[in-house]
Amino acid sequence: MGKTILQLEDVSYSYQHQSVLEDVTLSVEEGQFLGIVGPNGSGKSTLLKIALGVLEPRKGTVTIFGSSMRKQKQKYNIGYVSQKSNSFQRDFPATVEEVIAAGLASKKGIIRRYNKKDYFLVDEVLEQVGLQHLRKRNIGQLSGGQQQRVFIARALISKPKLLILDEPTVGIDRESTKQFYDLLHHLHKNSGLTLIMVTHDIGVVTTLVDQVACLNKKLFFHGTRSLFVKQEKELLSKAYNHDVQVISHQH
Repeated sequence: MGKTILQLEDVSYSYQHQSVLEDVTLSVEEGQFLGIVGPNGSGKSTLLKIALGVLEPRKGTVTIFGSSMRKQKQKYNIGYVSQKSNSFQRDFPATVEEVIAAGLASKKGIIRRYNKKDYFLVDEVLEQVGLQHLRKRNIGQLSGGQQQRVFIARALISKPKLLILDEPTVGIDRESTKQFYDLLHHLHKNSGLTLIMVTHDIGVVTTLVDQVACLNKKLFFHGTRSLFVKQEKELLSKAYNHDVQVISHQH
């Protein structure tokens, strides 16, 4: 058994007295890739926000890297990639390397003066995501898949121990999605990075991750991918409150 990175104990959360999470207990160990599935409004993104320290649970405790999330320094150990947004106009005034370097802002403070070491880190993560040739390109001129690779590079530049992704392939075409998942697979297998990803793609959950959490306010399942596959139809029907037709995808 590896070192526990994240531990949630009996976590509950409500928005204006409307329950979103109820008594959720789960743990993530070092080097694991956890996929979180569930219907819209099931509390998946709220769970991530609690793990990130953005929200305080109404009940329960959150421990990350062995201590309370309230210790600000723990946030430096976490990278975050949100859903694909279309907020970047084609003339948005930032290059790929500038967007990636911004991932160091939390450590460098308000006055952001980048040095040779910082740009070495930019080179390093650009190579990891395969975008060295686009470093001077305007971020708004990239495809959706390329932009998400930039956002991963921005999350990786601070050398996090945990990478959290919230439906990162929303709005990305099929080929770019495949390339994106190939990158995650590479990071997980070759860098030993711990990952947590919210997704609606059951095909990815049954082929890419090694741990699965099935959530709809309550935790219906948390275990290995192989065990999830054996109970897949029954678990998804319970979590989604109706029969689910599972379609296999190849990634």
